[in-house]
Amino acid sequence: MTTYRDRLANVLEVDTPSPTAVSPMQPFPRVKKPENKIKLTLNEFYQLSDCPLYSLVAERNTTLGRLQAPSTRYHYEQRLLHALKRCADNTEDSKLKTKLNQWYRLKQQQRAQNWYWLLGSEELRHGLSRNQGWLSAQPKHSDAVESWRYLQQMRPPSARDIDLAILEQHLKRIADAHVVSRVIRTQRYLAQQLPAFTQWLEQHRPECTNDSAQYLRNVFGRFFIERIQPVGARLNHYHYRLNPMLDDLYRQPGQPEAIVRWLDSYWLQGFQEYQTAMQEHIQWWQDFFKQCELAPPTAGMGLGPT
Repeated sequence: MTTYRDRLANVLEVDTPSPTAVSPMQPFPRVKKPENKIKLTLNEFYQLSDCPLYSLVAERNTTLGRLQAPSTRYHYEQRLLHALKRCADNTEDSKLKTKLNQWYRLKQQQRAQNWYWLLGSEELRHGLSRNQGWLSAQPKHSDAVESWRYLQQMRPPSARDIDLAILEQHLKRIADAHVVSRVIRTQRYLAQQLPAFTQWLEQHRPECTNDSAQYLRNVFGRFFIERIQPVGARLNHYHYRLNPMLDDLYRQPGQPEAIVRWLDSYWLQGFQEYQTAMQEHIQWWQDFFKQCELAPPTAGMGLGPT
């Protein structure tokens, strides 16, 4: 964008337009840690000694167990659900069976809150709203997209077993690539830069009778068509691939309203503003070429030095 601006200003023999300052996006909202406690008397606890629930409850009550990360907690809660069902099915004690079934229903109800806490984990917040990096025209982030798809497939009420190591591998991949934040940051940059730039071009529109019109066409082809527009195409690609996944993950009943507002503002509205800015910029050039009876350039035309 900087080179594009400088070359156009050089052809028009005017000062380079000042770039618009791009404000950083706000961090993805934090999610409150769920309580999820089941209180057992010692007598009830010892009744579970022949059941896999016994070791899980003991694990949870260690110091390390009380400091579980969201991914570990979700994995633990899923194991707990399976253990409750298995113990209830296998016990012959009617009172204990009733109690276990009550706990099972309670844990099913709490599962959504554990899932939302996972979706608000530091890894995913990093992947959604890190204020670093841009999207390139190269398809670099297919692995991270597949990691988002993995999470989508794990969304409750999925009955799939969870491998904690694999889950954490996908979370790390999302955080490291932060493809969603790159998409948002790139679309915000273009949405905030291009409108003022398009207005600046209109203010300095040259006459069609001099050489400037042809030189401008060359600059547009070399820097916008060949370098900027491919980034826009990649941005569109990732937006349309990721949008159904983010909807499926973050727009479920019970999700914190702050998360929905964040997505509406940065993901959806930001994409619409970017599309409008791109369309208006391209429309200016189309009008200019039509006025000057110039054929619009295409990528790879070999336009010569600019």
